[in-house]
Amino acid sequence: MKSDQVFSARHWTMSSWLTEVGKLFNDTYFSVGQGIFLDGITLKMLLETETGMMYKEIPENLAARFLEAPEKSVLFFSDGYNWFRSDSERLLHVWNPGNLFVDGPEVFFTFRVVDDLGIIIKAGAPFSLPFAISFICLVLLVSFAILMFWRSNDSLCRGYEDILTILEDFPNNYDELEFPEEVSSLFETTRRLEAELLDHKLANAKLSSELDEANSKVNLTNEMHHASMMDLLRGLFEAIEWRNHRAIRNVNQMLEVVQLVAQELGMEEMEDFRVIQLGLLLHDVGMLNIPERILHKPGEIDSSEQDLMMKHTVVGEKKALSITGSAMISDIVRHHHEKEDGSGYPDQLRDVEISIRAKIVAVTDDFFSLTEPRPWRPAFSTSESLEMMRSQVGTRYNERVFGAFERVIRAYIT
Repeated sequence: MKSDQVFSARHWTMSSWLTEVGKLFNDTYFSVGQGIFLDGITLKMLLETETGMMYKEIPENLAARFLEAPEKSVLFFSDGYNWFRSDSERLLHVWNPGNLFVDGPEVFFTFRVVDDLGIIIKAGAPFSLPFAISFICLVLLVSFAILMFWRSNDSLCRGYEDILTILEDFPNNYDELEFPEEVSSLFETTRRLEAELLDHKLANAKLSSELDEANSKVNLTNEMHHASMMDLLRGLFEAIEWRNHRAIRNVNQMLEVVQLVAQELGMEEMEDFRVIQLGLLLHDVGMLNIPERILHKPGEIDSSEQDLMMKHTVVGEKKALSITGSAMISDIVRHHHEKEDGSGYPDQLRDVEISIRAKIVAVTDDFFSLTEPRPWRPAFSTSESLEMMRSQVGTRYNERVFGAFERVIRAYIT
């Protein structure tokens, strides 16, 4: 059998393993029961050899037919301190890297064949290091008891009692065990790294908690700041409305409509909604620079007065930028009088050159102006206002934006 052949592994709890091995500690040299190294029911035998006792295990179906069966053999002996195989070669040290395996809540065994003389048992369990060492020692010591069975039943019993005594004392004597220097160094390095890792995890958890708390405070502060600014700008909007038209439109309704239109157009971020709402509240802030004699002139205004009126978008842009610090909000203020065909002011932008935010504010502002009475005309109905605005799609209004606006108004107001 080749030395690199590896048998498939089985999962065993410690109690199951000891139960099956324990069946061999009686007056017979064989037992039948759940397999230790093979699946299913097996025939387990202790066979005397020139160097000790060999443990063999054969599947029940093959043993019953007296055929030569696949088997796994364990053949070890010890001089009382070191463990050897029957060819007198030193066993691989069980603490070398790769010889300790962990697999879930059960013990995990693998078996590597060494020539034709025996196998090396590799075992592990997801316990702390002392328990893992205890378990592997248990496997080796039970194997030792089996191999020494040929001396006498009394010797076997004494050996078994010694094993139990050692196992009982082992956890208490763990700190007194002497390991090779490189192994002790490895243990110490592992413990140090585990301690450092735990410290890092605790530090990261604390930092994460502090960051979450800080973010919550920042978010709360931002919400409070936004709410305060909205209240302030609502008051400014109403003051401008009264100064311009001697009437005040329903600002809360307008704020809700611009958000619904933005959502209808596919916007999802709250920041986008806030920018559009603040742009709506500030869109006519430049009108504060227009004298009231022009705002309320009984007849038509002349060209110079018209030029001054049209500059309110440029003046308003500067005021909005000063108040909010937002270029997107000031863009709405500057361009809410631009038209789809490029005939608007102040920059004669057209189509895609005009931001979607400015288009939303423009269509909303015009609709609520039409539905409110003015000194020179009565208010138009919702249907009349929408009909008049629809006639300007493609010239004043963007078709997609007006379509979304009309759907919102039909569902929200009518």
